Formats: sequence, structure tokens, C-alpha cells
Amino acid sequence: VRSVTILKPRQEVYAFWRKLENLPRFLHHLSEVRELDARRSHWAAAIAGTDKTIEWDAEIIHEVPGSELAWQSLPGADVE
Repeated sequence: VRSVTILKPRQEVYAFWRKLENLPRFLHHLSEVRELDARRSHWAAAIAGTDKTIEWDAEIIHEVPGSELAWQSLPGADVE
């Protein structure tokens, strides 16, 4: 288990995290996250040990601005 302290205001950190296109900047297995609209996004991730990627669409299912954000893959995706 590892923890990280970010010395920024909560709203600023949340705004960075909420812009899903920022996620590959620190979740290195992700090669791309592209926002399609306010709730849906397209994701691409590297498959470990290969030069291949897997892609899927997801949607935000829960949000408490400034505090919580949850998403899930859309039906039919190869990634749950």
C-alpha cells in the first residue's frame, strides 16, 4: 500500500481528476482517456507484456463535486 500527499486545495485536485483526459498522466497503464460528453468517455489501456491495447467506453455513475467520482464500463465492454 502506498499513499501520496498532494499539497493543493481539494477543489483543484478534484478538477484535475474530473478531467478524465488527465488520468493517463499518473495511471501509466492508460494510453488514452477521451471525454465524449459530460458523462461518457472512451478509454484505452496497454496490455501488460505486449504492444497491444484494449479499448472500451465508460460512463460516470456517481459524482459529488469536489469529493467523489465513480464510473463504470458501458455494456458490452471487454473491461468491467
